[in-house]
Amino acid sequence: MRACRATRGIHAMPDIVLNTAADKAMASAWLTDVLGTRPDEVDFHLSSPRLTAEWPGGRAELHVEARGAGGSTATLEVAGEASDELAGAALDALSEQVDQNFNPG
Repeated sequence: MRACRATRGIHAMPDIVLNTAADKAMASAWLTDVLGTRPDEVDFHLSSPRLTAEWPGGRAELHVEARGAGGSTATLEVAGEASDELAGAALDALSEQVDQNFNPG
């Protein structure tokens, strides 16, 4: 099983990023559509500052740390049928979900 990794800055506190990521209603928008699995196949386990997601044939771990002035650094490591580009696309989609749901404007 190949492991890939991506890191992104997100303009929100770590708890907001993690809670958004762990919300099954938002899973398709940032994780499952990008990685090609269904939301009902994913089990999330949240233990701040880490979120683990597992599905048949794959596993992902999201680690989120505070990064000054209300921002975070998110690192996603995916094991399974994925690439660094897909991990990056998932983080970009997560950042977009956080922006849409929690940041004004």
